[in-house]
Amino acid sequence: FKGDEPNNAGGDESKGQIFPGGIINDHNSTFDKSHHIIEFNYLKRSLQGYHYFGDFEGHSYFISESISTWDAAASLRNNSPGYLTEIKSQAELNFISQNVGNRLTGEGAWIGLYQDENDANYSEPAGGWKWLKGGYANVRGGFNSAAVSLTISGGTASLTSSIPVSVIQNDARNFLLELPITGDVSGQESVTINILPNSLFDVDNNTLSPNQTNNSVRLRDTKRPVMILTHYKPGAWSDTSVQQAVKGGDSVSLTAQSDEALSALPILTFSGLSTTTMSAGNNNRWSYSWDVPTNFNGTVTASVEGIDTNGNKSLRTNRTEKYYTVDNIAPFIEEIKLINDSIVRLTFNEKIYKSNNSTATLDNANYFQLSTSQGSLTLSSATP
Repeated sequence: FKGDEPNNAGGDESKGQIFPGGIINDHNSTFDKSHHIIEFNYLKRSLQGYHYFGDFEGHSYFISESISTWDAAASLRNNSPGYLTEIKSQAELNFISQNVGNRLTGEGAWIGLYQDENDANYSEPAGGWKWLKGGYANVRGGFNSAAVSLTISGGTASLTSSIPVSVIQNDARNFLLELPITGDVSGQESVTINILPNSLFDVDNNTLSPNQTNNSVRLRDTKRPVMILTHYKPGAWSDTSVQQAVKGGDSVSLTAQSDEALSALPILTFSGLSTTTMSAGNNNRWSYSWDVPTNFNGTVTASVEGIDTNGNKSLRTNRTEKYYTVDNIAPFIEEIKLINDSIVRLTFNEKIYKSNNSTATLDNANYFQLSTSQGSLTLSSATP
């Protein structure tokens, strides 16, 4: 609200509407000559019974083709994705007033603003104004966000602006400021809320001093720890991202590393098999020796997860996972088939190699031994 609004001039003026030029007015609940404006918290281009007039910060806005009371409009949109709009910033107010078009007439358009007469802060004309979606709305003489100059020091995060994204008044003395933070917040950042000279006043027109001392806040660490899982099989292979073949009795050494301290030992999970804690090490490193089970066949994903000292859980990425194929089935001849009088075709149940820990294929006939039984056929050699 601005100027002398809200004023409850006609009595029972407990509903909010917007007029051309971005003026917010309080009106009574029986007035039925206003369109209403709704917004979706995602992008949308058409809606039956409404006229689309633009997008703002990822939200789409529509104005109704019909007119009604505020209660009828709120009831129509109840439990619907599109809700009576909530104007949380001057920029959003400017967007609506500049784009809504000629449907916004001198009769105004309803928005999601109402006065809660049961609220503890209710008083006429300016107490207890709320948004339908929740939270108090700025009232007459509300906070001037342009009076604030934000600065940040320390840590890794930064500000995209020196002005709050939004300011919401909870009551006469308490305001919620949304900070324009970008980047990971490490918990070492301190934000100072500076007040510009001659910009904020009390009811007696005393100006708020720009020389404040209790106006800084340390941000809470919201950065997730970055973890990396590595592995190797002694005498066979070192760290690799490809899926490795292992069998029962093999031992695989896994190591997890974090870019910050954790509140507890990291958890290592082998999909479909087990979950365990890793052993403590030095410099935010932990280890575990996995004995591959002999009673399992199939694929296994090993993944690590940790929680830092501020309760932030690590993200699961391809750098926190390792992949295995557990094979405890010995190869065997699956099929033998006579091709002609001197050629037979052998089919094995899986790909075979000429030696342990080798990927070399069979390269001579000495890996096979022939024998005969029954009949009169004899072999000139036991080797193919």
